[in-house]
Amino acid sequence: MRALTLAKELKEQLADWFFSRELDETHDRALRYGMEQATRILSFQIETQKEKIKMTPTELKGYEKAQAVFAETRASIRGNFGANV
Repeated sequence: MRALTLAKELKEQLADWFFSRELDETHDRALRYGMEQATRILSFQIETQKEKIKMTPTELKGYEKAQAVFAETRASIRGNFGANV
């Protein structure tokens, strides 16, 4: 009887170890994918909206600064999370 209990416990521990690892990897992949998609959409919107919006020279400088900050953020996301952005 004790052998069956030990075997069951071992099986549960192995399953927990394997599936928790799989779930962690899936979670990390989903986060990277979400970051990639959000960054690409924002990048596209920033580039295309610049041509559509009439801006004063001061607004244009602010817009260009925002673009520069976004570029730095993309590099940070790429470096810290391994996302392909």
